[in-house]
Amino acid sequence: MATVDTSKSAEPQARPAINPATEPSAETSLTNVSVTRAKPKAEKKAAQKARKITAEERHQLIAEAAYIRAEKRGFQGGDPVVDWLEAEQEVEQRLRKRPD
Repeated sequence: MATVDTSKSAEPQARPAINPATEPSAETSLTNVSVTRAKPKAEKKAAQKARKITAEERHQLIAEAAYIRAEKRGFQGGDPVVDWLEAEQEVEQRLRKRPD
């Protein structure tokens, strides 16, 4: 079993003295602080929209748009290929309108 050395004092260490002539004051050090503002939500959304989408993301967008087309007509009639092609055009138009 390990023993603990209790002969050392548990008193806190003394802090070194501060020389006001060489140490900056709180007021002085605040003048050198640069402040950055947080981006508003609109800027964050614009930055997210501006990123390039992957082929997988594009495929998913087209699939969802084609599904919505079929859903709107109650999945009755229509042609899945036509739904896909129209959804593809819709997605391409939306992506072209995005800011780069």
